[in-house]
Amino acid sequence: MTRPTIGAVVRCADLVAGVYDTVASLLGGSTPADAVAVVADPSTPRIADAWLAAFANARRVRFLRVDTLAPGAGWNAGLDAIGPVDVAVCIESGDVFERSALDLMSRPLSSGPAVTLVTSGIEWVGPGSRRAFTVPSGSVPSDLLADPAGAHVSSLFRWSQWRTTTGFDEQMPALEHTDFWLTLLGHGGTVAVETLPLLRRRVHARALYRRTWMTGDYRRAVDALLEHHWDVAAASPHALLESKERAAIREGTRHEGLVNHLRRAQGEIERLAARRSETLASVPPEWKSSLDLGALARTTPLSHEWGYDRGTPVDRPLIERYLAAHAEDIRGTVLEIQENDYARKFGASRLERADVLDLDVGNARATTIGDLRAVDHIASETYDAIVLTQTLHVIGDMRAVIRECERLLKPGGVLLATLPSASRVCLEYGPEGDFWRVTDAGARRLFAEVFPAFAVDTTALGNALVNAGFGFGLASEELPAGAYDTNDPYFPMVIGVRARKSGGDRAGLSMTRPKEGARGVVLMYHRVGAGGSDPYDLFVSEATFREQLEWLGRVGSVLSLEELACGVIPSRPTRAIALTFDDGYVDNIAVAAPLLRAAGCPATFFLTTGGGRHPYHYWWDRLAAALDGQTPVPPTLVLDLPSGRLEIATATEPERRVAHWRVYDEIVRLPAGKRDEIVDRIAAWASLPALDIRDRRMTWDEVGDLASEPRHAIGAHTVDHLFLPAQTDDVLMGELVESRAVLERHTGRRIESLAYPFGAVDARTVAAARDAGFRVAVTCVDGPILPSDDLLALPRIAVKQEPLDQFIARVERAWSA
Repeated sequence: MTRPTIGAVVRCADLVAGVYDTVASLLGGSTPADAVAVVADPSTPRIADAWLAAFANARRVRFLRVDTLAPGAGWNAGLDAIGPVDVAVCIESGDVFERSALDLMSRPLSSGPAVTLVTSGIEWVGPGSRRAFTVPSGSVPSDLLADPAGAHVSSLFRWSQWRTTTGFDEQMPALEHTDFWLTLLGHGGTVAVETLPLLRRRVHARALYRRTWMTGDYRRAVDALLEHHWDVAAASPHALLESKERAAIREGTRHEGLVNHLRRAQGEIERLAARRSETLASVPPEWKSSLDLGALARTTPLSHEWGYDRGTPVDRPLIERYLAAHAEDIRGTVLEIQENDYARKFGASRLERADVLDLDVGNARATTIGDLRAVDHIASETYDAIVLTQTLHVIGDMRAVIRECERLLKPGGVLLATLPSASRVCLEYGPEGDFWRVTDAGARRLFAEVFPAFAVDTTALGNALVNAGFGFGLASEELPAGAYDTNDPYFPMVIGVRARKSGGDRAGLSMTRPKEGARGVVLMYHRVGAGGSDPYDLFVSEATFREQLEWLGRVGSVLSLEELACGVIPSRPTRAIALTFDDGYVDNIAVAAPLLRAAGCPATFFLTTGGGRHPYHYWWDRLAAALDGQTPVPPTLVLDLPSGRLEIATATEPERRVAHWRVYDEIVRLPAGKRDEIVDRIAAWASLPALDIRDRRMTWDEVGDLASEPRHAIGAHTVDHLFLPAQTDDVLMGELVESRAVLERHTGRRIESLAYPFGAVDARTVAAARDAGFRVAVTCVDGPILPSDDLLALPRIAVKQEPLDQFIARVERAWSA
């Protein structure tokens, strides 16, 4: 089949800065446009004409002006200038096509006359490089009339049909493309929808596609559409109204979700601001001393060797956590540069062969010698994966390397790369051989020139603290606990890139799919029954829990966590919910289980398996009893903590509460032994009596009874309830593997679900959970489960003692998010 000739018209308007990228996407794709016209109108400053004309001439592109602001006039003039061609497309300045867009979208038009119009999905790039993906909803005339945005302007059509019709209506103030699409479909054609996001749009106030939304032009255009195509509305008014209602509900739900998200964020900002003011107000003036940089008050680093002479360089944990999070991609035949340590470490049993490429003929580990910019001696489509860490920045032509990597990958193969965003100049190559630093957005643009844009995922890793530590040459072991817990997109140190080659059948494009409603909601409980002091908000009363179960059974569908998360039920109801309980307190079997049984509700109970000196009481309950209880204690607590000596007043109840949270925050991330030793010292200081028997965990016999109920699932909650991201790799994996094995031995069930203690999770923890064999894992991140969520990092809504109407409001918001 002969490839059709393709023409394109670019509407410039006053967005001159977007023309370069738009034209480049038309001419630089795998199937480039044969003819392109750039059209200016009265909104285009005349001062830009010289550049536009020169730019167009150098690329054999037509440049012309029209004397009216009407979009239809510009499109018609441009289409006349590029003809005759087989198919044509209109695109607004600033929008860009994915490399394969024109090829994929022109195929349906070449297959026969039945298809009149081909539209595609859109990738929306918002502030902070946030991305979303939508698929056009308009496939029949009534859908387009109900939702005029159902097929966007950058849809392909036959140039001859434009020529033989009246073309774009030059009187329409907006939606001129929808008017033309309806005219084409009125002649009996159909719309073909390519669901991939082949058009990329930046979300900003001046974008041409959204300007008319803010004026009366949009309303006038909608009225004109109904007048021009009344035959469509009259043919099936009920279908039109139903389509319009669906579109309105869809947009209304989306708007409500965004508004709720904004309100929650604003509320959190206000809460934190108030807390900050309250905290600062209580700080004595003499404590507010100027910052003392100590040993870091210097202009030279403590180490010139990346920190190797002091321990592990600060960037290594970031790189390894990124690779661990994508370890599933490292499989089969893998290529790595200079050495294959990462391929072997993270590929493990999935690895078949790990080749090493280097230019240094003295590298005994190299299996192939060559320059990665041109390795023609390696056959195309050789590798399933390529691991390229901290390499591209010392190669002058990064684009050539990326092109070669794409060639070397098999269809569906993955390139995992890391690049420095902030770093000292490379020691090995020196100032003359270290070329580049990238940002998140820069890396995405660079790799999307070669790989499909929707198959490129970038991650900004690092924060101000790790940047400072790396700059001073510190070792990662010298940074304080929690240094790696946060990635700040405004202070990245390393950029991780995952780029997937087109084709193949490997799972996952690492992209956020269009959200079609929440998959369901997972509720997180801890304790049910009567409780005394509850500083951690763990208790829900028996009466409250019964009310909540009754309401859930009446309006929703209570599923098991497995059914909800993994789609075990083929036609999952939309108002689905799962119940989970953390920590395994005795009231779970004494109070919660009978109520669940009576309501016919399944639930998952996440249990810890550790023993230690206090096998049936958690450390935080002992800490609260010592410092939040009614028992008199000495007036001062003196304690040696990892951060130094703590000396704090404890004579009054408010003072004890302050002491309690000071200690809690200090020890929550510690290893089990150190944490428990500190709590034991406090208990001895307070002469802590035996804790209430109602505050204990279940015995193994009670766990067996709980597990005997068919609708009760058992999940792991680790061995010692540690803050997992702060633990070493060995401790982290031991907590996961051992807890799973012990639970399977005691219950006789296969354990495949996990709840992260404290909800604390990062990429390394998720990777460890996957390696430990868990199928589903839940966090404490508030929100519903969405189609894009990782099954090993699912959100939950924490339930607390509150009026039923407040509980209902929170669950309803999540269902409709």
